[in-house]
Amino acid sequence: SGSSGTSSNLTLYEGVDVAVSLTQESVNKTMLDYLASAASAEVIKYYKLDTDAANGMAEMSEDEVMSITGGVSPFSIPNGSTQDNVTVLRLAEASFAGAFKSKGGTPDVPIDELPPVLKLGMTSTAPV
Repeated sequence: SGSSGTSSNLTLYEGVDVAVSLTQESVNKTMLDYLASAASAEVIKYYKLDTDAANGMAEMSEDEVMSITGGVSPFSIPNGSTQDNVTVLRLAEASFAGAFKSKGGTPDVPIDELPPVLKLGMTSTAPV
C-alpha cells in the first residue's frame, strides 16, 4: 500500500501548513512543454588557438571570423571539405580552433519521445 500524509515525517516539523506532492511525470511534462514553447536566442561562439591564453584558446568575434573568411560562415563549409577549400585554408592560417551554435528548447521530436528532464529518486535527504 502507499504512503499518506498522516504517515509522513511532516508531523515532525512545526510550522508546516501545506504539503505539496508532485510526480516525475507531471514535472517532466511541464518542463518539456515550457522548453518546447520557450523563445531563446541562438548562441554562437568562435575560438582560435592562443598560446598566451590560460586554456590555449581565445574567443573570436563574428566580425573577426567573417573578415578572415571573406564573409563565409564556418557553418556553411561543406562536410568533408579539405585544406584545398579556400575558407578552410583561411581559417587554418588564422589559427581558427572551432565554433559552436546552441539554442535552448527541444529538438524536432514529439515530446513523448524525449527522455525525462528530471528523474526523481526513491528517497530524499531534504528535511521536509
